Amino acid sequence: LSNQFADADKLAVLRAGCAAKKASAQAAKTSAAEQFKIDVEQVKKTYSYLTQGGGPVNAAKNMRTELKRAYPSVKFGVRTSKYSMGNSVTVDWTAGPNSEQVEKITGKYSGGHFNGMTDSYDHRTSPFTEVFGDAKYIHDNRRYSDKMLASVMGRVCRQLGGIDTPPTLEDYRQGRMWNIKQSGGCDVNREINIALSKHTYC
Repeated sequence: LSNQFADADKLAVLRAGCAAKKASAQAAKTSAAEQFKIDVEQVKKTYSYLTQGGGPVNAAKNMRTELKRAYPSVKFGVRTSKYSMGNSVTVDWTAGPNSEQVEKITGKYSGGHFNGMTDSYDHRTSPFTEVFGDAKYIHDNRRYSDKMLASVMGRVCRQLGGIDTPPTLEDYRQGRMWNIKQSGGCDVNREINIALSKHTYC
């Protein structure tokens, strides 16, 4: 095989192509940065009732504000934790909205997610977290009142049918649901937990 060399014209075309590609990439980067600034100003206006600032402490403060506005009759506990590898915010409440509804509010403050493929944490910054703070991990801990639990358990057992002895609140609290049998073979405990996770109770 003989060596082939590009002549001056071909080199000029290649250089022009590289320059155009770099210019396009730079333009895209600049455009994204400009859009980010625009989005930052927009979230400041949209959420003018929140406190501006970074980090998990400010994020937790803003979560309290948003949750109280959305569910004024429900008492939420919002706690921050810091440790060597990062930080987290835990939200506690009883009955009230379900976890999915709460996560629509708290999820905006997520600083990223754990990537199981690379066994590492993928950080992300959004216009919202840039202005109002973030936490590496956000946990929710919803508890069930006796009144809510009795209501859901009764409804599920009636729907399933074929249960000779309906479970009591104590059965559920003490983890004795394995002893509850249903003629159709349904896992009563599982069905109750699914219903509880979806149920909104005020």
